Amino acid sequence: MIVIRTDTGITKLKSWEEVESRPNYMSNHTPNDAKLLSISGYYKFEGKPISCSLSSCHTAHGKGYLVRLSDGKEINIGHKCGKDLFEVEFETMTKDFRDFANGEEYKAVILQAKGLTRQWMDALDTMLDAPGGAKWANAHLRTLTTRFANTAVMKSLTDMKRNRSPHIMVNRKLTNKWEIEQRQATNPGMTWEEACWVRESSGTINGLPALYLENDLQELFIKQAKRNIEEIDNFDILKMPLSQLRTMSKQANDIPILLERCEQALQIAIQFLRPANLRGLRRVISKPDENEQFINYLKELESK
Repeated sequence: MIVIRTDTGITKLKSWEEVESRPNYMSNHTPNDAKLLSISGYYKFEGKPISCSLSSCHTAHGKGYLVRLSDGKEINIGHKCGKDLFEVEFETMTKDFRDFANGEEYKAVILQAKGLTRQWMDALDTMLDAPGGAKWANAHLRTLTTRFANTAVMKSLTDMKRNRSPHIMVNRKLTNKWEIEQRQATNPGMTWEEACWVRESSGTINGLPALYLENDLQELFIKQAKRNIEEIDNFDILKMPLSQLRTMSKQANDIPILLERCEQALQIAIQFLRPANLRGLRRVISKPDENEQFINYLKELESK
């Protein structure tokens, strides 16, 4: 990697031969009393060290800087030689150069993302507004948690979510006297009535992670994806400091991953909301009115 500072930003050279062909570049030079004028570039090579231009050094190193000197020459130099020869001035200039180069890289990422915001927003809106999409799924998940609050259905789902287990647990009464006695024998403090009952799985629910906080559709689609895309679209790269350029660059790079998370969360929610999937929860219901209410909810899901 070779990065050169220009009047309009940065440019990347493809080979060291391009550096060697620069008009004032010297691969072997004695600066004498020449002063450091500026840092003109940075290079880094994996497994291909470049010899230092200083005639007193010529140590090969994998990374370093191109610097302009007051004698009109441009040389490449490693960090140690630069610090020894030019002291604090070299440290200050290299930091300024790194900040400038990083800022230009961040701007390039953000500008590229700005060209994709309409495409990203269209993809998001398609997932949100399609029949059986994220708006539909989010509404029915909210209905489930509010309409069935304090019911056997929600108690069962809450337990499943807390345990991160898809099993629908129900109570079954034992009728075999020997089984009851064996339970009491292994649990001395258990009464006969307590020993009569066991808790066991009566089936499983697919897509249970739809209820997990990290898959909240409102959070993913609106508070994260939609907001982040709008922030990129409105971001002014010419007015922001390096710290904000860095943050927005990362945000831009993360959008494809965030959209993928949205798609995955939506598919999980669709899987969870299938009436055939949720029908097994009727096994935990004992009250007729609650059973009827839940049947009506399943019918609503079928009519999407």
